[in-house]
Order: sequence, then C-alpha cells, then structure tokens
Amino acid sequence: MKKRFHIFCTVCVMAVMQIVSSCGASSSAPQTITAADVAEEFSSGVVLIQNKFYYELHVNGINPMYFTGLDNGEIQGFTFDINEVTPTLAWGTGFFINENGYIATNAHVADPQISAKDARGFVVNALSETADEMTNEINKITDKINIAQLALLGSSGSERRQMQAIYEELLEQRENAQNFVNIYNRLSSGDCDIKLHSDLSVAYSNTHVNKLSDFNDCVLLRSDGEHDVAIMQLKSKVTPEGRYIFEVYDDIEGDENDCPVGTQLFLVGYNHGPELAITEDGLKPQVFSGAITQNTDSKQMLYSIPTLHGSSGSPVVDEYGDLVAVNFAGLGGTQNFNYGIKVKHLSKLLNQQ
Repeated sequence: MKKRFHIFCTVCVMAVMQIVSSCGASSSAPQTITAADVAEEFSSGVVLIQNKFYYELHVNGINPMYFTGLDNGEIQGFTFDINEVTPTLAWGTGFFINENGYIATNAHVADPQISAKDARGFVVNALSETADEMTNEINKITDKINIAQLALLGSSGSERRQMQAIYEELLEQRENAQNFVNIYNRLSSGDCDIKLHSDLSVAYSNTHVNKLSDFNDCVLLRSDGEHDVAIMQLKSKVTPEGRYIFEVYDDIEGDENDCPVGTQLFLVGYNHGPELAITEDGLKPQVFSGAITQNTDSKQMLYSIPTLHGSSGSPVVDEYGDLVAVNFAGLGGTQNFNYGIKVKHLSKLLNQQ
C-alpha cells in the first residue's frame, strides 16, 4: 500500500530536499509521525459526541410505552407517560471525513438500536409481577362486587345511593386492573414496533463548553449496525474552517497487508467524555499509542491501546498518519487492549449510494 503522510513540511525542509534531490540523492521512505504530531495536527478534527435518546414501543391495541434503555436484564426508565421520560445521556467520539460536515463514529454511539423483540421481552419481565398482583386483585374486587350487589338488593334511600357509589367504584377498579392485565397479555403475543428518539450534537476541540446547549446539532445520515460504523452530519452541512479532515481511502483494507502485527498506531479520543476533556483552554481530546497485536478477522483488529468509556468512535491512524480503523470496543476484563473496525467498512458506508 502506498503510504500517504499528512505532517506538513516547512519551506526550509522542502528547500533542503530539493537540493539533495538535485545532487542525485533521493529517499522513497515515507515519513513517520509521533504522538505530538498527532495531537498538533489531527486533534482539531476530532469531536465530542453527545447523544440524548429514549425508545418508544408500540404494541397493537396498547398506548405507546417509553423507556431509556436495557441493562442487566432490566428495562430502564419505563413509563406510559411521555412527560415522565428522562432521556439517556451518552458520550462518544467522532471525526470529520469531508468538507460537508460529515462525522464518522460508531453505530452504537450515534444509532443505539435495539430489537423490538428484546424490548418487548424486557417490558413483559418488568410487568409480570404487577400483572400477577393485578390478577389477584381482580379476584378480590369481584368478591366485593358480589357482596355489594347483594347489599343493593336489600337497601333503599340514602343507604342505597351510598352502596351504589361503592358498587360503581369497585367496577371501575376492576376494569382498570383488567385493562392492565389485557395490556400484559397483548405484550406477550402481539406484534410490536420500536422507535429510537435521538438528539445528536457535537462539541469541537479547543472550544469552551459550559452547558449542554453549547453543542452543535447533527443528524444521522447512515448507519451500519453489523460493522458498528455510522456517519452523522452537522445541520449546517459545513465543516468548520480550520478543522482537520481525515481522508477515508478506498484502497486501505486494514488487513495484514496494510497493517501487519506490530504496526504502530495512534488513537485520538475523548475518554470519559467531558469529564477528562474539559480543560482551562477548552476541550482537549487525548492521544494514545500502541501497536497491532492481532488482525482478528475481516471486520476488526486488536491493538494495545488503553481506552475508557467515551472513546468509542475515535479515529485510529498508523505511524504514517493514514486512517486504518474506528475504535469501538474493549477486550473484556482489561482497558489496555481494544478493538477497531477496519476502515474499509467506513469507506463502504461513505460511498454507499
């Protein structure tokens, strides 16, 4: 693979190279970069992503239900009232890939989809205990209704009016309980559909972020959940002037031929989101270095770069400055080894018609 390098040479260095070349000496060896080079040149093109999202679940014959996530076998923030929804706030990293405000990241950062079947299962589990309680309550209320009916037969005047009010209240209680049980039964067997409500925005490096509204609004353009890559776009549709743009080359596969084991890599990202990024001089992404330890398969590579939550979607470049992967997941039980999605999958998504 022909390496391209992005570190700009000074006028003096170029002049020296021309002199050497004119004397018959030449070098075809590509210039390697350092972590300091990465921080100086590439960091301006890396953004902090903020995603505020929740889910809406529809089942035939039931009013919409809302929740904010699924975690460890439990549904989070479940409610039937949209006014009670508090969206999940999640952080990630992205990077500019063209002049039109396109930002690459992970699908799980920009488009955290879950299956309707899974969501229904979690809701059914969450409501099962209450449904059992309601079924028992229906039986108890029915007994009370039978007693109230007998009392009505033997009453008159004000006593009858009072008993009638009790009887109607019991009927309403049973109807409400039965409606809940009916909802539970429909959940268990009815067709369902889920919708993600997502509010995407980004903040730029070297800018000051004092509140959530200081972020710049984005929209999701394309998403590939299978390979965990996504492309967002600034609503302005213009990449801000002076921001580095990472080139997504079609001829870089990220496989053993391009990136053999031992290849030096650099990752630029926002570990722990704004918690570590906010400095006196504005937002600052962190630069980490490591090396490829395994070309796992056609989808991903494993490298010895430590990361924390928030670095999902970070660009990973090789020692020549070429984009080779998008960081997406850590190796279980350790923070020192992580996986990157090979850049060819981002290239395919970018070129998708």
